[in-house]
Amino acid sequence: MGSQSDSYPTEPAVAGQEAAEKSIWQVIAGIFSSPAAAFASFDRKPQIIIPLIIVLLVGGLNSALMAPYMADTQYELMKTSPIMPAQQLEQMKEPHPVRAAVLGGVFVVLGTVVTALLIWPIGTFIFGGSTTFKRIWGVAILGSFMMHLGNLVKIPLMMAKSSAYVSFGLAALFPGKDFTSLVYTFLYYMDGFAVWSLVISGIGYAAIYKFTRGKGIFMSGAVFVVLSIFMIALSAVGMSFAQIKISFF
Repeated sequence: MGSQSDSYPTEPAVAGQEAAEKSIWQVIAGIFSSPAAAFASFDRKPQIIIPLIIVLLVGGLNSALMAPYMADTQYELMKTSPIMPAQQLEQMKEPHPVRAAVLGGVFVVLGTVVTALLIWPIGTFIFGGSTTFKRIWGVAILGSFMMHLGNLVKIPLMMAKSSAYVSFGLAALFPGKDFTSLVYTFLYYMDGFAVWSLVISGIGYAAIYKFTRGKGIFMSGAVFVVLSIFMIALSAVGMSFAQIKISFF
């Protein structure tokens, strides 16, 4: 994999291809309207700096704007803990938007790195494909734009409800549930924008690996589910240590 240059893969050049090549801004716009063509262009000329900066900034902005509602959610959960000191509990009520922005930006970038690291062995060793890590990471970054868009759309609804419990998926059918329910938490994150994101990412993985879309979407979905379960499990362990009651449903 490491021996491949950024000019890979070697599709036969067609007349006028260089002139018709998309800029990175056209690729970004194209993933919303014509993802197959956009990722095919990205595959020929992978550029990740601008998408990376966008993800960093938008992820940080989303985290900063969501900070008050996430702080309230954390407070409501932790106040049910019989061992949480009152002083520490009160400190949780105070949002820290600047810290949330920095951590949010860093975590969303790390999330794309981890996603790419998981996609690489599946596509390379299990399905026998070949591409560069730069391309895999670029698809993970570009594919995540849909989830960040979903978070931006959620923010006005959070403001209207004064609550973080806003969902564009099946979680909306369970208004009485919160993050102590494992199923609700999974459905909260597996909303319409997440599904859109994993489908678009799957199209991208198929483009760079020269796989069928089915294989690409399978890889994207499998990694999303694995990471979601891992993060939910970590949250459940943390709540268990705080002696907060959790349930499967």
